[in-house]
Amino acid sequence: MKKEVKLNFLNTPDKEKAYIKKVVNHVHPRTTLTEPEISLTFVSVSYIQELNKLYRKKNKPTDVLTFCLNETAQQLIDIYVSLDTVKQNARRFKTSLRKELAKIIAHAFAHVVGYDHVTDKEYAIMCEYESFLLKGFNEKII
Repeated sequence: MKKEVKLNFLNTPDKEKAYIKKVVNHVHPRTTLTEPEISLTFVSVSYIQELNKLYRKKNKPTDVLTFCLNETAQQLIDIYVSLDTVKQNARRFKTSLRKELAKIIAHAFAHVVGYDHVTDKEYAIMCEYESFLLKGFNEKII
């Protein structure tokens, strides 16, 4: 039986907290995670670039980074989001900021349950899983 997600916000814009909670509560039941405790931190472009360089050896900014520590049934998850990069992506993909936020949250959950996107094939499979996680969400919330 799934339990409620524990969600901690750091530097998260107040106007986005309720929306992000709705995304997480929609996505979580569709995963294999049971008792995740998630810290969601919004950071600057330069800070996420530093994290990306340190942990992924890629010296460029990204929109989201996810780190997970599994301890028995509980998953401790740190998600770092560069809101400025998410805004850029929303403009580039001609979508709303909120839809792009939902997409990166689904992306983070996909990483936590084991998906990756090193190859084009892995990327396509991961995108399908992200679509599954978000299915029905837009009609319900946005």
